[in-house]
Amino acid sequence: MNIIAQIIGFLALLTWIISIQNKDKKKIVILQAIANLLYGIQYYLLNAFVATIMNIISFLRNLVFYYDERKDNKTSIYSLLFFILSIVILGVL
Repeated sequence: MNIIAQIIGFLALLTWIISIQNKDKKKIVILQAIANLLYGIQYYLLNAFVATIMNIISFLRNLVFYYDERKDNKTSIYSLLFFILSIVILGVL
């Protein structure tokens, strides 16, 4: 199980690196969402459940940002506060 988690982590790292190399905002956000999902799966396989939840929240955050970018809207302050507070609360755990 540990080897599978390492392979998934490597794929997540590659996805993250590819996202940094893009110039299109939409592609960056989608690739980073995929990387966060892969990291979430990796941490789940390693039984690090708080890290799993943090990465799933980051995945959801990226989906919200992608949706807002696709519609040419600005992200609302309430959704930003929600994601910031979620990560802070989980960080305390």
